[in-house]
Amino acid sequence: MRLPDFELAGVLAYSAEKNGKDIGTLLGLPPAGIKVTTDKEAIFAMKADCVIHTAAPPFDLEAMDRDVIRLLESGKNVVSATSFFYPLFHGQAYVNKFEAACRKGHASLHGTGENPGFMMERLLTTVTGLTNTVDHVKLQESVYVGRVPAASLAQYGFGIPPDEARGGPVNEIFKRWLFVETVTFVCVALFGRKPDRVEHNPAYEAATEDIDVGAFKIPKGGTRFVRHVFNAILDGKPRVTIELLWYARREDAPFKDDGGSDKWKIEIEGKPCSLRLSLEAMASIDRDEEMHEGDPTMPSYYATVGPLLQAVPVVCAAPPGFVYATTFTNSVEDFHRLATRKSLVN
Repeated sequence: MRLPDFELAGVLAYSAEKNGKDIGTLLGLPPAGIKVTTDKEAIFAMKADCVIHTAAPPFDLEAMDRDVIRLLESGKNVVSATSFFYPLFHGQAYVNKFEAACRKGHASLHGTGENPGFMMERLLTTVTGLTNTVDHVKLQESVYVGRVPAASLAQYGFGIPPDEARGGPVNEIFKRWLFVETVTFVCVALFGRKPDRVEHNPAYEAATEDIDVGAFKIPKGGTRFVRHVFNAILDGKPRVTIELLWYARREDAPFKDDGGSDKWKIEIEGKPCSLRLSLEAMASIDRDEEMHEGDPTMPSYYATVGPLLQAVPVVCAAPPGFVYATTFTNSVEDFHRLATRKSLVN
């Protein structure tokens, strides 16, 4: 589906076989008149209001930061699906260098997506507006990864022995990027201060037999189920939790109810009431279709793109600097905060 609200200026690719090809042709659509390039300098020099930034694993975090700073300095706003969910997690000096780039280019920067970016920062916090005092909150994500390209699955540990997966590059990234930012953000939003620490506990379950998941083969002994738990610890106990449950076999689905394979559950322990919310992404509820016919795109991928695109006009209209998620009300310890804040962490 093409959105008339946007005009595509350019596309950067990282594989040589895509260089010079029309983006429409690559997507199986009519030619769009925009050729993909592998030349970063051409993107930096290009005139554009906003760049949708979607780095793929394994992330070179320092190189990614340098690219985003150059984009901001060149006058392009940036909406990222990879980072910048709560940059203060990395300290004020880290924030300062991006804010300087924003001022230089008169641009703004925002991190969003499905998760991180939306499920906790916007949806869970909004749901807490139905109660007045929160003790702890939890988000569970359950996603069938059998449609994910094999190269990407390997980055997350699938198909390799659990001991090897535990030492993989994504594990190290998860200790200091992405979801650790999200649980910190929500801790500040709900409880008014950063957690004492954030704990990351990964677990990898091995296949007891060879598994064929389409384009990806998992040998016996290779990882077939990945679980990551992130806990924001405040005053000695978990207050904000994210649990990621990614599985390669349908029979390993942790949530057994009917419907799609991309699901999220929210639990809020609070007073005077506690709350539970279940959500799933599908191609169509009316037709009870998990996928669009002839389209291999996972519903959760589309759910990631939605917040990215909808953030573009907001970020382009914002003053230079970081743009953080916001809601009208949510559970806070001091209701006076609701009257003056500009974002959830303001």
